[in-house]
Amino acid sequence: MHTAVNWTTVLYIAAVVLLLEIVAGRSFLGWLFVLFIGSLAVIIFYQWKNRTEIELRKAVKIIWRISFLVYLLLYVLLVLAGIIQRILS
Repeated sequence: MHTAVNWTTVLYIAAVVLLLEIVAGRSFLGWLFVLFIGSLAVIIFYQWKNRTEIELRKAVKIIWRISFLVYLLLYVLLVLAGIIQRILS
């Protein structure tokens, strides 16, 4: 199950980048990368404040799992937005 989530996260990220280019007409790859790094920084800061020991592997795992949920939701919303955009145009 975890392997499937890890691989589909990569596919969802790629699909969302492509769908954003199709629906919005511009690339948001840089912004998505900044969002990922910023979220990672927040998790690391939280670990530092609460445990005084930073576990980078655990922080990346948390962000990766959150990314799965976020990109799955974005994928569904962008597919629906693309379908509606094509119907209305």
